[in-house]
Amino acid sequence: MIVIAANSTNQLKSFTTAVGNVTAGTTYGFWIVAINYIGNGSPSNKLFVLAAQVPDAPVSPTVVATYNSY
Repeated sequence: MIVIAANSTNQLKSFTTAVGNVTAGTTYGFWIVAINYIGNGSPSNKLFVLAAQVPDAPVSPTVVATYNSY
């Protein structure tokens, strides 16, 4: 559970958070629930995120010489 508190004006406009221990190539689901002194709000729709993977190194190019006669 991640808890984000409002700023001094009691308005939270945006936030950034980091989730530890993710595995590349794995899809994770997140949703947000507002919590205040009255209680919990309804959860947002679930957002699915695919953790990025480091791409393979590019392969060296090859050159093929051909001779064309006319």
